[in-house]
Amino acid sequence: MSNRYTVTLTDKALAVAEKQAAEKGWESVDAYLQDVVAEHLMDITFGTPDPDMELDPDFVAEIDRRLDTPRDQWIPWDGEALLAEIRAHREQELARKKRAAE
Repeated sequence: MSNRYTVTLTDKALAVAEKQAAEKGWESVDAYLQDVVAEHLMDITFGTPDPDMELDPDFVAEIDRRLDTPRDQWIPWDGEALLAEIRAHREQELARKKRAAE
């Protein structure tokens, strides 16, 4: 579903939009602005990582170290088995709490 709205841009904003639309290959300024507005709304609604946010250098180094680990040294992971183990543990905990409440 689409709705049509009218937007008034300053001469400067229009010039920037026209330049960006041309440089990025958009078929029209309208299409470019529609995408920019939609992207901005998604960003403010769902959030995006702040590019200026500084990460802890130790954290970054640890992630890099882990990513550099050769594949044959990674611990194999069976998601189905792990899920079954978590469910079994949860059932045991619920049963234990039920017994304790009685």
